[in-house]
Amino acid sequence: MPFKKGNKLGRHGRQNPPGGRPTKIQAEIKKAATEIAREFIEDHVQDFLDSYLDLGKGKVIERLDKKGNVVQLVMLDPATVRHAIDKFIPPIEKHERSGEIGVRPWTVDVDPRLKKKK
Repeated sequence: MPFKKGNKLGRHGRQNPPGGRPTKIQAEIKKAATEIAREFIEDHVQDFLDSYLDLGKGKVIERLDKKGNVVQLVMLDPATVRHAIDKFIPPIEKHERSGEIGVRPWTVDVDPRLKKKK
């Protein structure tokens, strides 16, 4: 097929996905999937948060040593502590100053002996 000016057949099909509003069926599927995900997260996230807090603040674990004595250990994860500090503690607000701070550089005019007499 020879090339013609304005040839649209050489574009290899559709370039971009079609846009527009999703159909009602697609919207219902998305709502149902969102609800299922929300229920799953609410059911399973509490166990994860409990273990995360235990690692962050240090959990006391009782274990038996080789002689059979009860030993208390503190399970603490430094990386979890750093992450909790970064995420949960609000950052310090930095106050910016405008104008002079009050420190002035020395100049030649400050020394009274160097002032010009008129």
